[in-house]
Amino acid sequence: MSEIEKRFLTWEEFGTLSRKLAERLEVTNRAFDQIIALSRGGLPLGVAMSHRFSAPLKVVSIKSYNDKTHKQGRFVCDLSSADIQQWKGNVLICDDIADTGKTMNYLMSVIEGAESDLTFCTVATLFYKEKSLVTPDCYAECVGDEWIVFPWEY
Repeated sequence: MSEIEKRFLTWEEFGTLSRKLAERLEVTNRAFDQIIALSRGGLPLGVAMSHRFSAPLKVVSIKSYNDKTHKQGRFVCDLSSADIQQWKGNVLICDDIADTGKTMNYLMSVIEGAESDLTFCTVATLFYKEKSLVTPDCYAECVGDEWIVFPWEY
């Protein structure tokens, strides 16, 4: 079995891609009332977008990758319907990558199953893989099958 090719992203590249993503989001002329960052990978992007759009940040802990094997596991999420009911207006959901899309697909099903005053939900990621079940509304770069190693991971 061949080893997955890894791409090591630097902090400088993260900054460049974050600005590129923010500029793409600004073109939509949508004001965001809240930024939702998916922990752990979406935290740095969520903080950057919270500053860029002057919107409060909420962290949602959700993951499906096993840290040691990088294989899909069961979902662990700290988000309840009561949490979602507090979300108002336009929400920007940030994550580092839309890889398989299973995590975001799960999150969107949780959001859709809750009553809320959301006007619009925008999904933004730094990277997008075309095999993903969910296509982000906005992303900075489309990538192949390589494993992205983010600067906060090494």
